[in-house]
Amino acid sequence: MTWNPYWYDLDQTVIVGDVDYFYLDKDEKSFANGGASDDDKEVRAEILRVIHPELGEVLGILANGLSYKIYFSDSKFIQVDSEEKPGWIEYPENYKVNDWVFDVEINVLEVTGFTSLMR
Repeated sequence: MTWNPYWYDLDQTVIVGDVDYFYLDKDEKSFANGGASDDDKEVRAEILRVIHPELGEVLGILANGLSYKIYFSDSKFIQVDSEEKPGWIEYPENYKVNDWVFDVEINVLEVTGFTSLMR
């Protein structure tokens, strides 16, 4: 399943081991990041793994506020602007990532029957 950012604090946080409610597109191929919609579906799921083609396996993506943080198992992180220059790496300096699409493995525990617009 893909996690593709819309930036501007419109994305879902995904952290390995987290069990929470998430919004997926109707065919369950990607996270329904962006604004509230009746074109998505709510599930209760566990995040099993988060992988990026350039960064490798990460512990999670904290997608809150004006900067997102991507955490690694060695306690390092990347801080990325999500508002003024979406995708621009604020920390560490001189770090480059070409694409921000992640592959996220989840275990769906429940399909609630709701959409993000209904919530």
